[in-house]
Amino acid sequence: MLKNYRALGWVGALLMLALASFTPGGPPLTRLAHPAFTPPPALAAQASPPPALMEPLALQILKSMSDTLKRSTSFTFMAVTIRDVPAITGQSLEFYARNSVAVTRPNKLLVHHQGDIVDGSIWYDGQRLSLLDSLTKFYARVTAPATIDGVLDLLENKFHEPLPVAAVLYADPYARLTKGLKTAFVVGDTSVDGVRAHHLAFTEAQADWQIWVQDTPRPVPTRLVVNYKNVPRIGSLRVAVDFANWNLNAQLPAASYLFVIPPGGKQIPIKAR
Repeated sequence: MLKNYRALGWVGALLMLALASFTPGGPPLTRLAHPAFTPPPALAAQASPPPALMEPLALQILKSMSDTLKRSTSFTFMAVTIRDVPAITGQSLEFYARNSVAVTRPNKLLVHHQGDIVDGSIWYDGQRLSLLDSLTKFYARVTAPATIDGVLDLLENKFHEPLPVAAVLYADPYARLTKGLKTAFVVGDTSVDGVRAHHLAFTEAQADWQIWVQDTPRPVPTRLVVNYKNVPRIGSLRVAVDFANWNLNAQLPAASYLFVIPPGGKQIPIKAR
């Protein structure tokens, strides 16, 4: 299940990842191209699937992708995130971010984020969760749960800062993604950045979402689009994430996940909300 998006505090701004991030000073990341797709006539004539539609093939493809991530004990990826947020004038504003993520299961997570609103990083070393605003040098540290799953739950339940694509980081992505689903169907096949992909669509109580999954022996997501239905104090919100540079056999030294206080760093408290 893709959780709702809350109004941003300092932690929220730093965690505006959809989950995804970028290593400052690294090579530029180009958004993936998504050619126009012409749906089958039967689908084109049907604006939305029947309320009870749960297509087994859509769930099968989603599970295959999830199993790829579940079996990978250490992986990295990059992503470009675009968030559409309604302004007080009624128009939609876009906020852009470049991101890089590193995971070593079950208890290591590193995120570097550079975007329109904030530049920051997250380190989780199995014992402590550290957050840094790269521009102000403000940082915060808390004692963390024993697993990545626990950290993601902490961010959502205690700090009310769920990450829209955190589900791909959980130990069992399929269980998270299918929780609360109302409909699931295959839109069709297309090509994303030159790689054949399955286009899937899902609905749940708080969001409609689509995901593009590579048609490869080790399928990974290439794109995710989420349309939230009820976002408190903000209104509807659309989030699009283009994934790239997946490395399912990444070998990162343990020191990569350790936070080092930068020169001039100033610690601030994190308060539950």
